[in-house]
Amino acid sequence: MTKKTESINPDKCRGDYFYLFIINPRAGRKYMKTLAEQIEKSFVSAGRKDCYSIVITDRGGHAIELAGAFADMYGDRGIVVACGGDGTVGEVAQALYLKNSALAVLPVGTANDFVKTVYPGLTIDQILKRLQIPRIEKIDTFFVDDILCANIMSLGFDTKVQKTASRLLKRYRWLGRFSYPFAIIMSLFGNRQYNMKYSFETIEADGSSGHISGELNYILAAVCNGRYYGGGFNPAPRADLQDGMLDLCIVDSINLLGILSLIGRYKKGKHLGHPAIHYHRVRSGYIETTDSHPLLGNIDGEQFEKTGLSCEIRPSSLNFVFL
Repeated sequence: MTKKTESINPDKCRGDYFYLFIINPRAGRKYMKTLAEQIEKSFVSAGRKDCYSIVITDRGGHAIELAGAFADMYGDRGIVVACGGDGTVGEVAQALYLKNSALAVLPVGTANDFVKTVYPGLTIDQILKRLQIPRIEKIDTFFVDDILCANIMSLGFDTKVQKTASRLLKRYRWLGRFSYPFAIIMSLFGNRQYNMKYSFETIEADGSSGHISGELNYILAAVCNGRYYGGGFNPAPRADLQDGMLDLCIVDSINLLGILSLIGRYKKGKHLGHPAIHYHRVRSGYIETTDSHPLLGNIDGEQFEKTGLSCEIRPSSLNFVFL
């Protein structure tokens, strides 16, 4: 895909909003080659050829720079459309945190999990058409130490799966979203158990505050603002981007047969109530490793290793375009 940039002309734009489409050329969808043409066709046909700009990132963190500069220029008339996967969404969200411009998403990444919560079932063309009449509302974000997370932070086995899927995609690009099922099978071999100590401020069913803490062996743990990750798995079926809460899901260490019996339920969000599942609504907390191995995790798909981390919700901190 060649680099293409359209110029916004505020004097000629008849719309109420100005749009910046930030395209990650490393995202996974095959139709990335024609994405700029799709955007152009949609906006030109709507009579808004002077209301949008398209920029293609050329390095990590570039989306943060582009989105931040655009938000500073256009304020509450600006809409930044993250064109990529969850990593691109995370970068743009970081730039727009507590700013007046709004975030929208075109799901052209490998898994596109965040968009399953916000735009379920919508195609690229449908999203582009509905962007012309945006409905902007506040959504929550949360911080993992000093890093903003829009969707999910997870630890353990699922990050092992993600690392395996990334290696598969580098070698077999054509696998696309099917890299995750293959990666799950491959990751079942070797270490599947991790250790941690945790403490969280909880929100009880009656709205009162509580506290949980403990030390355990686990397979995976996820702190969730959105509902989906890992190619469509649903660790937090009750999660709501606008409720001012995070959903914490921890899966105890269980044997291989137990994992195999739980995978299908975990993918469909039917795992709540299983004896190996700990599920809580939380505001903040910390997790730390209890052995010599660091926590293996990812924030909106971006991998990390840490000995410990803290999480805290930031209610209504990001303007988002609902369709």
